[in-house]
Amino acid sequence: MTTPSLRMPALITAAVLATPAFAPAAAGPGRDKPSSYSFAVIGDVPYGDAQVAAFPGWVDRINAQPGLDLAIHVGDIKNGSSPCTTEYFEWIRAQFDRFRAPLL
Repeated sequence: MTTPSLRMPALITAAVLATPAFAPAAAGPGRDKPSSYSFAVIGDVPYGDAQVAAFPGWVDRINAQPGLDLAIHVGDIKNGSSPCTTEYFEWIRAQFDRFRAPLL
């Protein structure tokens, strides 16, 4: 029997700044953009009533991050025991539509 892994709310990983391990090349043709990006990563949320209630606030916190280039939801928007309803999926879509940065 395998012990299930513990999953922490994905907001903990929000607003991660990715930077290269080397100095950026000098500006030139095709190289005039910054070499770092700021992105939020969430996933496995919202699970259960408490996280569903908290999810709009998490979206607000991600939206409040200055200079955020991208938000990524890595999957799973409900736990396996909650029902699949049109109402729930429409609510999730409405929350996803609230992201100011592009959402992948």
